[in-house]
Amino acid sequence: MYIQRLCLRHQFDYIFSHFSKVYHNFLLSILARTYPSTGTFSPAQAELYTALLSTQKALCELCTESSGHSLHDLHRKSCELLKRELNQIGFGLQTGDLERVLYPHFLSHPIGVDLHESSNFDRSGE
Repeated sequence: MYIQRLCLRHQFDYIFSHFSKVYHNFLLSILARTYPSTGTFSPAQAELYTALLSTQKALCELCTESSGHSLHDLHRKSCELLKRELNQIGFGLQTGDLERVLYPHFLSHPIGVDLHESSNFDRSGE
């Protein structure tokens, strides 16, 4: 289903797209993307986008079976990478700020399980 809404777009407005895949009433995955409504990132938005993309690319390189990383290891690494990138562009994050304020969920949510469907998901396991 496609819905079109006409509204004024301001310089700092965003378009948020949220997609999910459901199979036989089971949530398989979620994809969310945010775009500037003007079609062009401001300099600050471009810096943030670059920081997030750098973090994602570095983390994806670690996501191999041969690396032997658990989901918990990858989550910790994602926090380290993201905090470093955000501090490089002036966020000034201290210990715990990232996880408490900006990244309170676990890596990939894991696909919604620990937030929505299960109270016994083991974040520390392999």
